[in-house]
Amino acid sequence: MKSKGNSKRVEDLNFWTGFEDNVPQEIRDLIFEQYLGEDLYVYCDASIKNRLQSVACIFVHNASTVLIKKMVYPPPDCLDKSFFGEMGAVVYALKNFSKHMMPSCKSVTICSDVSSMEQWVDGRASFKNHNLQKMQNEMILLYEKVKLQNPDISIEVKYLLEEHKNYHPFYKAVHNAARSVLRRNR
Repeated sequence: MKSKGNSKRVEDLNFWTGFEDNVPQEIRDLIFEQYLGEDLYVYCDASIKNRLQSVACIFVHNASTVLIKKMVYPPPDCLDKSFFGEMGAVVYALKNFSKHMMPSCKSVTICSDVSSMEQWVDGRASFKNHNLQKMQNEMILLYEKVKLQNPDISIEVKYLLEEHKNYHPFYKAVHNAARSVLRRNR
């Protein structure tokens, strides 16, 4: 795959136009490292409004981003359960990350803004609601499947720390993308 542009010109990048002075150096370093690196970072989020749900993912690496989004259709007992959509966003990321990976990629990190996601994906926590259990099982099975299919790549699902959400352009982009799907489908 051909590299896009000269990634050595980091000083030309500005993800925070108008807010640069407010952004902690730790966040700047994190964003530049992810954006310019060969490892793949996937930020995913869900949105819910008036019993409609949507998911979005942004794939970040090699000085590029790709954003995908769609509506999700939960069963009736999950229409008002945001966890259904949040797990659906991770499933969406797991189903699509290989399309956006460079051959040299050694690590895929899927980031969620739900603090329990790591426990859900490895089965340490579960739900009483049958359909949430079903979605969790789908996510766990898919996670294990993609790890087996990609033995040379480290694949993990991580919680995006609260302090990393502020001024985080990839998190903001995926959050806004999920919300935009609902605005179009009123």
